[in-house]
Amino acid sequence: MPKVWFGRDLVVLDGLYKQLFLRSKEAIFWLVVFPTILFLILTSIFGNVEQNVTVKVAIIGESEILERAFSGIQQISPKFFPYSKKEKIKEYLKALERETFDVLVVLPEGFDAIYSRALLLRRTKFFKPVTVEVHYIPVRDGSKLAFEMVRGILDTLDVQDRVEMVIHNLSTRRVDYNNFIFPGVVGMAWLSVYLFGFMNDMLWLNRRKMIKRLSVSPFNLLKIYLFVAIVNLTSLVLGISILTFVAWLKGVDVVSYLPSLIFNSLISALVLTFLTLAVLVFENRSSAIVAFEQIFFQVQMFAGGFYFPLKQIPSFVQVVARFLPITYTVDSVRKVMGLNSIANNHYLVPLVYLLISISVVITGMKKFHKFEG
Repeated sequence: MPKVWFGRDLVVLDGLYKQLFLRSKEAIFWLVVFPTILFLILTSIFGNVEQNVTVKVAIIGESEILERAFSGIQQISPKFFPYSKKEKIKEYLKALERETFDVLVVLPEGFDAIYSRALLLRRTKFFKPVTVEVHYIPVRDGSKLAFEMVRGILDTLDVQDRVEMVIHNLSTRRVDYNNFIFPGVVGMAWLSVYLFGFMNDMLWLNRRKMIKRLSVSPFNLLKIYLFVAIVNLTSLVLGISILTFVAWLKGVDVVSYLPSLIFNSLISALVLTFLTLAVLVFENRSSAIVAFEQIFFQVQMFAGGFYFPLKQIPSFVQVVARFLPITYTVDSVRKVMGLNSIANNHYLVPLVYLLISISVVITGMKKFHKFEG
């Protein structure tokens, strides 16, 4: 008897696979191929900073020497601010986080006098090197480029720069944007497959009255829905496989990412499957479901730190991001490379979403039948 049930399950799963996965070439493109195209677009735009761009440098303190040095370089746009106390400097660091400028240089008081004295005494035992503080963000290519340009100018002046890297708990080493963006595009693929793929498959099956016909069979209705989720998992595996291969060609350390990527993909698939089923318990109108898909997708993708570090977005957006489940699984993938913005508890919020969604699905099974007709 178990063999008969298992064989019948395979027949239904095979039928759903042929109907859902192979029925639309457009769906295959958006769910399987598009994540790779998006990765290539983003890495082309943000992964390589051309040398002819203009970088913004904020300098705290006064110096005619540095003004003359910077004035001869077209690629640098310097802005001098009066010398500030330590409390005030924190405000400039926040501006650096918001990308108001690319590098923050803090000069000692009376920089020109100290520098001139150092030049006079440079070959004596009384010589003391001139030190300045340079704050920048290694994960941002524009900030890295600005830092290298500023350091080059300081080197020509024989100024010893004490570099204080502002890295927002992202990494203790420099990391290129390609490594950072890879988990974000994977997160977008998770959302696309289970919001647009899975939910739209439910709508399509409903319009074709297939769910109604299957529901009167011996099959458990929840099992049918989970089979549809498994079919969409095929799209996810194919899409991420292609994306991972292309990312490897672009220099992303996919080998280090792989174990965490697989684990978090399964967690995300589980959470999104039951979340979408929970939504279907309460709503069966196509217009309302499409609205939910678009709103949740846009909010999660752009507020969830997929493409830029959470520390670089406004504080109120950070609050929203911390209530979204896929924020944590994407950040958990980045943790392997030290690129995470959240220190710990990466699975608490996804687990809460999963438990609530499962409870809603189990207690609301009768309402699934409203979705059928």
